[in-house]
Amino acid sequence: LTKITHNGFDYTFAYDGFGNRKSVSIAGKAAVSHNYEAKNGTLLMSTYGGSVLSEKKNGVWQQVLIRTTRTDLRGTTMMMRQECTI
Repeated sequence: LTKITHNGFDYTFAYDGFGNRKSVSIAGKAAVSHNYEAKNGTLLMSTYGGSVLSEKKNGVWQQVLIRTTRTDLRGTTMMMRQECTI
């Protein structure tokens, strides 16, 4: 499965050579990406819409990073970060 269309939006899926899903795009915008250990290894990192990042080290999920942006009425955009350990 490399593409589906639902409610007028194209969902595009990309895979690595082992068949692991590497990314999902919705309407041409990156929604999800995954990184794996070499040689068909386990999942190391996932990014969701560029805002949430989870990372696995030594077989244990270590951290979640939540990035959000806000734009005020003057058009100034600020990025906020929140980190937590799982």
